Amino acid sequence: MSATRSAAPHLRLLQSRAPTRRLLHSTRNCAFSPTASTSTATTSSLAPEAANASSSSSAKIISSLILSRPPIILREPTSFEKAYHEYNRQLSEALQQPFPKDFYFKKGSAAEKRFEEDQASAPQGFSAIAAAVSGSVPKEKSGKNKEATVPSSNLSSPLAEGEADSRPLPRTTQADASNDVRSLERKLDRTLYLVVKKKTGKGAASWQFPAKALTDTKHENLHDVAPASVTESLGNKMDIWMVSNLPVGLLKSTNAPAEKTYFLRGHVLAGNAELTKSNEGQVEEFQWLTKEEIEKLMESHYWSNVEDLLDA
Repeated sequence: MSATRSAAPHLRLLQSRAPTRRLLHSTRNCAFSPTASTSTATTSSLAPEAANASSSSSAKIISSLILSRPPIILREPTSFEKAYHEYNRQLSEALQQPFPKDFYFKKGSAAEKRFEEDQASAPQGFSAIAAAVSGSVPKEKSGKNKEATVPSSNLSSPLAEGEADSRPLPRTTQADASNDVRSLERKLDRTLYLVVKKKTGKGAASWQFPAKALTDTKHENLHDVAPASVTESLGNKMDIWMVSNLPVGLLKSTNAPAEKTYFLRGHVLAGNAELTKSNEGQVEEFQWLTKEEIEKLMESHYWSNVEDLLDA
């Protein structure tokens, strides 16, 4: 009886330990299974990351600068705009209140006579002055043509000392007359863009915007390399202002899928480009052209990607 009582606690102790062992085994299984799954997931994700790293290392990034000269003067108004402004001028002259001559001058006095003579000899607004400069006859309010009151001898006579010439300068310059595409003094009412004739990898030269490839993508930026694409091949005599540090366009090459060209905007404030002897970019020619002139020179694939980036 005593032996049975002494064995009972021992059996209860063994039974109490059994669930504990099963619990330990279950916790071990739960602890090891996530580790194994994460390790397999990590090894499976390493393959595409390695592939992306190899592809990024082989990618060629090019920074291109769209360097422009903004318009200097206002554009020439269209025929509709000229007719609109002329109509408003005539309407303003017809509706304006006449000068109260009787209030300021006594009727029949010498002062009134001098005032009438001055009014008769004075040109009728800016249209009469422009007509006198061009040699045409201005129109009076009554609709009858009269001779220009401003004599041509006064316009061609030399200016007195200290007298300023109020006549406007012509809209066309000598660069327009000679069609000097390297000059910035042409097409004053249009936006001009700098394009270069550069040799490609195949050896054939094509017209494009100045561009330079990034040699170290970890330490070089697009907005730092873009001005260098101009200064290294066309000298550093230009004052270039970058509009933004962010690109405005992207061109993916059809021949090299890993080659990407990013376009950035810039304005030239002073100076001009010139071909240097140490021409590392192999630039053969440069021109300042308008949007319509650029379309005639560039290739169709290149032009279709940059057309919307240019102002009219």
